[in-house]
Amino acid sequence: MSDAELDLTLPAVAASLPRFQAALDQICTRAGLSDDLRNDLQVVLDEVCSNVFRHAYTAPGGALRLIVCRRPDAIELTFIDQGQAFDPLSSPAPDLTLPLEERPLGGLGIHLVRQLTDRQSYRHSPVEGNRLSLTKLVT
Repeated sequence: MSDAELDLTLPAVAASLPRFQAALDQICTRAGLSDDLRNDLQVVLDEVCSNVFRHAYTAPGGALRLIVCRRPDAIELTFIDQGQAFDPLSSPAPDLTLPLEERPLGGLGIHLVRQLTDRQSYRHSPVEGNRLSLTKLVT
């Protein structure tokens, strides 16, 4: 039996974000997670979805699958898409010491995802596509 509390596939477009957000919020509510943890998970969801919506597909019609698994000590969000192969975890951390006007655009979303989760993994396969798994420990 799967331990997934959510397995939701929607079009990879910005209009799908509210449905992903609502589904994650329901799981967080059922699990009794703190507001801070819920907010962190929503930021992670927003950042990953935004990147997939903007960059994964070169043509319309792609999808994004979100799987959420709740375990006694953690909650795991897994994002799967069939878009272009891209490992967000290989991106270098931004140099936050630079003045704002000298910083390149972009890259902060991935940085936030890394900061707000405790474990991250990425893999790509020709069959499954991109699979980004993010785990937040629950204490």
